[in-house]
Amino acid sequence: MSTIDIALHTASFPASYTGPGTLIGNPRLSEPSATLALYWTGDGTTLTIPLGDEPLKVEVIDTTNNIVWTWLRGMAATKCFKSVAAGTQTIDTTSAIVAAAVDGSLGNFTLTLSSGLNAAAAALVAAIKL
Repeated sequence: MSTIDIALHTASFPASYTGPGTLIGNPRLSEPSATLALYWTGDGTTLTIPLGDEPLKVEVIDTTNNIVWTWLRGMAATKCFKSVAAGTQTIDTTSAIVAAAVDGSLGNFTLTLSSGLNAAAAALVAAIKL
């Protein structure tokens, strides 16, 4: 992963500059990427998963209650997409999935799954794309 600090570039290059091989702004290169696949039985408590980097996408499927939660990098910390068996699709605002930097630092993130998502006795699977 590469991180480019925009402060190093804004004074040196005009905003329209797109020279060959030059990254302007604050891009984050995520190749090669990794996907973590998890499965577990929910216990009704909040679940915290330590990660080395902010995930690009988190998808959790409750196969017992037929619910899918999806969070994408850039979404608000309290929101994720939720789809239920009846076909209803909503933006969940209950902090079901929260990816947060620990101490505000890159390379040290936690992924928190709420107690509502981690439903007691539910068979759960997750794919976390880094």
